[in-house]
Amino acid sequence: MTHLHFDHFDEEAAHLLPKTMPLFSQSQEEAQTIRSMGFEDVRVLSEAGIEFKNVVLYRTDCDHGKSDLVTRKACGCMKITDDASGVVFESSAEAQRFYLAGDTVYCQLVIDAIERFKPSIVAVNAAGVQFPLGHPLIMNHYDVLALMTDFPELTVIATHVEGVSHATVTRELLRNFAQAKKLDKLLIPEDGESLQL
Repeated sequence: MTHLHFDHFDEEAAHLLPKTMPLFSQSQEEAQTIRSMGFEDVRVLSEAGIEFKNVVLYRTDCDHGKSDLVTRKACGCMKITDDASGVVFESSAEAQRFYLAGDTVYCQLVIDAIERFKPSIVAVNAAGVQFPLGHPLIMNHYDVLALMTDFPELTVIATHVEGVSHATVTRELLRNFAQAKKLDKLLIPEDGESLQL
């Protein structure tokens, strides 16, 4: 779990998931919260990596609006906290690494993760979600353009689109934008669609 916001993990998920299922948390604090829900096998991600079934998962930092002073003041969270994270997946059986950027705007933390891990596929939450005051919380189409301009070798998967009520980017908008900007390596799957890369 990249973080415990309701659009990523809610009471329904906590009720439906088997309590013995291994879950990966971004922090010790959130792991305790998950354990308090009855989950028995909660593991904490780290930048050093944690192995699971021949795949190593690395926690990465991201910016889910926490660097924006207006958002922080409006939320009442004056202290910078690890409010969200990303995850890099690395397998010795695969030649390519996969980077789930998580709920983040395009920022130096994302650049650092790409430069450190050199993934070939990146999934970004690209719904353009904003705080009610208009400050960004996750990537929008211009973030995606900046990412793909800086790293043209990447295949980028746009996720979390049309998944929350306060999103500003739709699949149609993103597809039209990608066509206009010639973002040929941008994939925009439908809900439930599987991709093989």
